[in-house]
Amino acid sequence: MAAANPGDLKLTQLAPAGKRYYSVDGKLAAVPMNMSTPLLFVNTELLQKAGVETSSLKTLDGLAAAATKIKDATGVPGIAEAFDDWWFEQLTATSGNLYCTPENGRGTKSADKVSFQQPSQVKAFSTMAGIYKAGAGLDVGTDNNNAVTAFAAGKTAMMFNSSAVAASVANSTSFPYVALPFPLSAPTSKAGTVVGGSAMWLSNQASPAQQVAGWKLISFLASPASQAKFSEATGYVPANTALEDSAARKDYLASHPVAQVAIDEVKNVSDVPASHGCFTGAFSAIRAAMIPQMQAAFSGSKSMEQALTDATTAANQAISDYKTQLAGD
Repeated sequence: MAAANPGDLKLTQLAPAGKRYYSVDGKLAAVPMNMSTPLLFVNTELLQKAGVETSSLKTLDGLAAAATKIKDATGVPGIAEAFDDWWFEQLTATSGNLYCTPENGRGTKSADKVSFQQPSQVKAFSTMAGIYKAGAGLDVGTDNNNAVTAFAAGKTAMMFNSSAVAASVANSTSFPYVALPFPLSAPTSKAGTVVGGSAMWLSNQASPAQQVAGWKLISFLASPASQAKFSEATGYVPANTALEDSAARKDYLASHPVAQVAIDEVKNVSDVPASHGCFTGAFSAIRAAMIPQMQAAFSGSKSMEQALTDATTAANQAISDYKTQLAGD
């Protein structure tokens, strides 16, 4: 469609991280509509009261130590994150591990199993769980919006959340804060964050006329003007890089440092298998299997080892069921 309509969207303008996420075996499957990236939002007043420097938050171990120090010094929980499986995907990717095998489902073979029990991955999960079991984390359930509400109310000093909530945070907070990149627990040579968001697809079951109409809509929504407007209204990272050179965009970023942090994180993420994310039609079921097990591990009602074993069993069954429904690979 792009080749047949040279006056519409140019695929070369799409952000590399978005193209990688929506590509399988080297072929682009969809056009990213909007990209989100995980950020660490920090209440700078509470950190100052606790004597914590933001420079100590570059690693997961540093963040865990800071969360406990903040709770001890101020009585306010150090961090909150929604128990959305996206965060366990981030902990996996930033510890340098695949979420599913082989090759995160992006090579010549589709995903057939999950990978939840690699040592550095388990360590990252356990580090976050330790924060909560020590009383330094605030349980906000599975909704990222609950985390925003808690952060804006000063009920937590730090928050893991998507860049997509940047506008909500800006509109609801009355104290100074900053956003920092998601902390890594492995070298950038093998680790990185995974983009989120959504994508636009064309159906091969649609008529030629419908496909052309769909491509026109995709081209409009992915255009620099549309991407800039949507990004600035929400916090999502633009999927089209062509807008970066506009004076208006540069002015916006100069006065919105959180947006720049998000863009830089997406732009600088390492092109490594871990950061590409898992690709499988069973992903929703995998997430549904993972969430309750991690809730149990974080609350201390189940050991991390048992939680991951149970999650692996359920997730692998979900993949098997999906493949059976497709009548094979």
